[in-house]
Formats: sequence, C-alpha cells, structure tokens
Amino acid sequence: MRRPRSSARDLLPASRLLQGEADAERIRAQLARQDIPANVQRVAVDADVWFRVRIGPIKDLGQLNALRHQLQAADIDSLVIRVDE
Repeated sequence: MRRPRSSARDLLPASRLLQGEADAERIRAQLARQDIPANVQRVAVDADVWFRVRIGPIKDLGQLNALRHQLQAADIDSLVIRVDE
C-alpha cells in the first residue's frame, strides 16, 4: 500500500539558482522587509556551488497563493515545489 503524499509545499522565490551568496542574501533581505521569513540554502551541483532562497513550507493553499501574488507584485519570480515532511 502506498503512503499518501504530504500536502506541504515550499515556495522558492527564485526560478533559478544564484551563483553568489550575496545575491541570495539580498533577496532574503528584500523578503524580510516585506515580513516574509526566508532562508538561504547552499546547493552543490557537480563541482559548482549555488545558492537559493527558500520560503516555507506553507500548507495552506490560500496563504500560498496570496504570497505568490505578493512576490509577483514585488517583481520576484517564484517556483512552488512539493516537499515531503
């Protein structure tokens, strides 16, 4: 029997990985000024190191959609991904 998938979702406010940690921190600070808590994650891809800004997990679909609109109004691209808890 298959285990049901989690309904938790993370919102990543960037559709790309950033090469510079300073760029990721700048986006995180921009989000903090809008009272959106986020963190910067270091990601290794082959021999390269990249950074991404991550919000969430957000379990409420209404809250998720409101946040996506808020990011869009601030001209910040976002990508929603499902994560297992």
